[in-house]
Amino acid sequence: MKYTFTLLILLFLISCGTKKNQIENGIETIDETILVTVELKIVIHIPYCGGERPTDDMLNRTKPVSASFMIIGDNDFVRKVKSNELGLIELNLPVGKYHLKELSKMVPFEEFFANAQQPKDSNIKVGSRECYQRFWDKNVIDFEIPTITTTVFKANGRLFSDCYTSNPCDTYTGPIRP
Repeated sequence: MKYTFTLLILLFLISCGTKKNQIENGIETIDETILVTVELKIVIHIPYCGGERPTDDMLNRTKPVSASFMIIGDNDFVRKVKSNELGLIELNLPVGKYHLKELSKMVPFEEFFANAQQPKDSNIKVGSRECYQRFWDKNVIDFEIPTITTTVFKANGRLFSDCYTSNPCDTYTGPIRP
């Protein structure tokens, strides 16, 4: 009887402990904040760079992006995330507005623009400061988790690339490549 009573008290004390992460009815919470599972798919557009007359498939080609990004929330949430080989990012977030940003743009604009001015291929004309400012400001995707009525929120983001340059501001001025 003495051991049974001790065992019951021990079980009671263990069950009274607080849980930082709780799962109730399939919804995870952290410190009483309800989290929604977010699935983001990131792809990059593969540009058509000349040659034969393009088909619709040639103009609309994409491939998954496996890279690191920053998720920035309007609620002071900031986290580095990485997409897998299928371009997927999965994480749990509270309700709010979020922005997915490329890591290369996580520096002050002046530093970003100075890096862009570094010598490149002689056949590339560097774009304007205004174009670089718009490019730096643009996020991969902006999304909002409006309510907790859903347990899974899905969104797609798309990066764009240009023929022969690393960004949309620069222009290739060299000979047409085969």
